[in-house]
Amino acid sequence: MIAGVSAVALAAVAWLLTYALHSTVLLGGAWALVRARVVRGEAAADLLWKAATVGGVVTATVQTVLRLGPLAGAIPLPVGGPMQVRYFRTVEVQAGGAPRMNEWLDSGPILPLAVRAVALAVLAAWITTGAVRVARLARAHLRLRRCLAGRREVDGEPARILAELLGPVGPRRVRLTCSEMLPGPVALGRAEICLPARVLTELAPAELHAILAHEAAHLLRRDPLWLNLLTAFACVFAFQPLNALALRRFREGAELLCDAWAVRATGRPAALARSIVRVAGWLSSVHPRAPLPAMVEGGSPFVDRVRRLTSRSIHTPPDASRRGAAWVLLLLSIVLAAAPSVAAPPQRPPTLVQLHRQVGGPAEFTRRELDPARRLGAVALRARRIGRRTDGATTVRSGGLKPAAGTSGSPPARTAGADILGLRR
Repeated sequence: MIAGVSAVALAAVAWLLTYALHSTVLLGGAWALVRARVVRGEAAADLLWKAATVGGVVTATVQTVLRLGPLAGAIPLPVGGPMQVRYFRTVEVQAGGAPRMNEWLDSGPILPLAVRAVALAVLAAWITTGAVRVARLARAHLRLRRCLAGRREVDGEPARILAELLGPVGPRRVRLTCSEMLPGPVALGRAEICLPARVLTELAPAELHAILAHEAAHLLRRDPLWLNLLTAFACVFAFQPLNALALRRFREGAELLCDAWAVRATGRPAALARSIVRVAGWLSSVHPRAPLPAMVEGGSPFVDRVRRLTSRSIHTPPDASRRGAAWVLLLLSIVLAAAPSVAAPPQRPPTLVQLHRQVGGPAEFTRRELDPARRLGAVALRARRIGRRTDGATTVRSGGLKPAAGTSGSPPARTAGADILGLRR
């Protein structure tokens, strides 16, 4: 019977393979649509990359849980050869006479040991790799928190500018802090912007306004939360290399979209370009192992951002988000309805097979499925108790018994290590 840890491992491996197929189709489709310029604009591409990253888990889970039959069919999980069948015990024959009823428990298929070992090894490798990567990510967050432990609140004119930029649509209370240890400005969590202390003293008011507008855009777009989510996906599903590509494209697009929002809010693209150049100079002197927020570490290349700002090529089509949403729905629907899934071996409940034979009459087979949670333990206990009652019993060979159509085989013979026990009623 496929049960216990082996069943969980097989189901998990089947789900992982289904996710690998679906995520490859989604992320590869997103890359192809953006590469061929079918999807244009950073806003549409940003939405497409987010949905493609998360969508693989959604479609694989929906197909597995709801047992949907995709148009491409289900790919059976290779199990390395035919399955074996285990029989338990045939019980009840009339003492001293012909059998009245023979009964045995058909426990279903048993996977070969090698298949179970491979499934457990694959599952263990995935859990171990994901745990190590998530631990590294948690350690990086912890180092950053320790680095920013001494940050202080900023009030006055910068806080007033930030409140005007966010307006009524932003978070209710946004913290504006600064730190001597931070080399570049960054949006943290849902409602905090942390600035390097030198921003308040070395930048002109217009440049400070532009930086605050850029970081406010990150909060409005919830980029820190999306960044943590996509980074976690890249860690947990490290076997899918396209997750790293989606993360990189998201970070690049987020910076460009926030630049565009800051220019619309301030009307000063030159001031934002100058502030980007200043921050890039600060980051170039940072130690490579310094604990930096992900938004500071990566993102769109500074040269490209400055070029776009100075050339005023930061226009975003007004319907870009709607087009992106339409492509997302189409891509997810195609994958959910048509992409193949990987199916684990079926797990049917144990079946109680009974042979009723009347003296001089025909033999009749019956099959009854058992609830593994309620009935299997009772049947096994009954078999053990009956096995101990050997006084006055008659042993009868089982070679003449044949199962009905659809059963897994015949009752256990002496060669299988078991005989039929003849018992008194």
